[in-house]
Amino acid sequence: RRADLQASLEGANKQGADLQAALDEANKRSTDMQNTMQAAAAEAVTLRSRAECAEDEALAARAATEEAERRAIQAEDTLASERAAAGSQAAALQEGQGQAAERAEHLERQLVAARHAAEK
Repeated sequence: RRADLQASLEGANKQGADLQAALDEANKRSTDMQNTMQAAAAEAVTLRSRAECAEDEALAARAATEEAERRAIQAEDTLASERAAAGSQAAALQEGQGQAAERAEHLERQLVAARHAAEK
């Protein structure tokens, strides 16, 4: 009977040791899984931060593009205005040159007439 009890006790001890080993292995896997989940969460935070930075950069680039487009439109408008003003000035200069030429011809005719009158 004592031998049966001893054998039963040894069996129970072995079973307890096996259960403890299984529990230790389960705890190790649980710790590994927690570490993996924490690393994944940290990576998710990093990726989210990078995505937010990229979004901010995209918004800044879009704003810079819109500003460049606005400046280009202003430059085109200014150029068109300056071209129109230059055309008007050129037309006014041509008109002034024509009037000056007519005045010069008129004065030359008067000079010729005055010389003729002086010769007589």
